[in-house]
Amino acid sequence: MIHPLFAFKQPSWPSSLRLLVSVPPALRGVAFAGSDPSTLQHRLIHSWKTAGFQPVSLNTEFELANHPDHHENLKNAEVDVLEVPSTGGDYPPYLPNLRQALELASERYPGDVLAITNADIHIRLDETSLNHLRSLCHDSFLIAHRTDVEDDTFFELSPAERRQKQLHAPFLPGIDFIAARSETLQWASSFLSPALTIGLPWWDLLLPMALFAAGATRSFLESDQFLHLKHEERWDPHWLDQVGTQATRYLHQTVKAYKAPASAFVWATAYAQLVSPLQALSVYKSRWLTRFDHLKQRRRCPAYLFDILRMTEALVCEQGWQLDRRWIGSWY
Repeated sequence: MIHPLFAFKQPSWPSSLRLLVSVPPALRGVAFAGSDPSTLQHRLIHSWKTAGFQPVSLNTEFELANHPDHHENLKNAEVDVLEVPSTGGDYPPYLPNLRQALELASERYPGDVLAITNADIHIRLDETSLNHLRSLCHDSFLIAHRTDVEDDTFFELSPAERRQKQLHAPFLPGIDFIAARSETLQWASSFLSPALTIGLPWWDLLLPMALFAAGATRSFLESDQFLHLKHEERWDPHWLDQVGTQATRYLHQTVKAYKAPASAFVWATAYAQLVSPLQALSVYKSRWLTRFDHLKQRRRCPAYLFDILRMTEALVCEQGWQLDRRWIGSWY
């Protein structure tokens, strides 16, 4: 089967860069309303524009209705607004659904490069990364980890100066920036579970897996271009179980149905072995690598799902993550 991505003509001109981000009415207790450029959210928005992006805020109808001035405040900050449905059910009504966000954004901005990040990420790109983004092909995508910092003085440093300062190591367990062409994201959305929600766990790991399944190849951008002021995790841990169970099952089913390429097939094969009650000795041995970590972190999800989480991180994240491809090698 020829993948649809390879039927696209590769771009020969610089593309518009859109940054999809769910800008909240308040960030870390500070309201977005007003035009004070010293507030954290305004400084972050300024960094996105300076980096070459046109920001597009993803907000649900519930959030906009409950904060009637937010749309106008975003417009005054020169941020586009895309109204996106929430996931529904018992999911938070103020958090946008990932699949619908990507489908709507791809329809509104055909041919553009669409990146997605969190609202509290400061971006400062070097020229090489910017050119890489603008010339991104349909069969490739870019991702980046973030670098956590203690204070915002690091925002003012160039990427080269940040490297000299030897900032904290990248936050390897998760992805905080993903970029691809709109057509690529539209095809990849077929592999995304309707349960995936921006602001809850799993979407940052399963979106790259969906892009693998769509036939795209991955490259990394340096994490010191994406800074994040440290804070405690705020989502309820039960989402790790609820979202993960539904979303990983959905990805496995669609990867098998579409006969997806190698990287996604490796994931699907490992998934099938981890959820099966009948496992080879080599699989049991490999799972011991995560048992201690699971107990230590007191995870509120089944042990097998924690294994799937770690396996997905090993496939998606930069090499150097503690569970590398050798951990996966015993599963297929």
